[in-house]
Amino acid sequence: MPYMTALSEDVEKALFLRRFNVPYWGLTYVFGRNNMFWYRQEQALGRFNIVGTTVKSPEKLPRYLLIDEKHTSCRGKKHYLAMTVAKECILGAELADSASEFSLKKAYGVFADEARSVNPAYAPESVNTDRWFPTQRENLSGGTSERKTIR
Repeated sequence: MPYMTALSEDVEKALFLRRFNVPYWGLTYVFGRNNMFWYRQEQALGRFNIVGTTVKSPEKLPRYLLIDEKHTSCRGKKHYLAMTVAKECILGAELADSASEFSLKKAYGVFADEARSVNPAYAPESVNTDRWFPTQRENLSGGTSERKTIR
């Protein structure tokens, strides 16, 4: 688990029950620990740095990326899941509230920030997109303005 708070196999069943809204006091009664422990375990699931967890060495950051948005809904509202992938591996996945340049740039910026935490000078050589206009805008994936886009 993040920050070495527990072993995954020790908390997986309790966190699975949270999917069905089992209260923290119920988890404490069945699995031990305390209510705050289970709350923190659940909250920690969203703190992963996907790039830093997946790519340990700066030289292994991919030179070529693929980015695309998947349309989805959350609580009845339409969102766009900005995905960044390379070498058969998901490197970024962030929700954007809209398909605007601002929202997509912010969503893809999460990948860019995480990649730069591994290598501050990182800039992909090319970024493959599906030619959808909002995705085509400059620097969405965190690359430099000199990068080439494969179409």
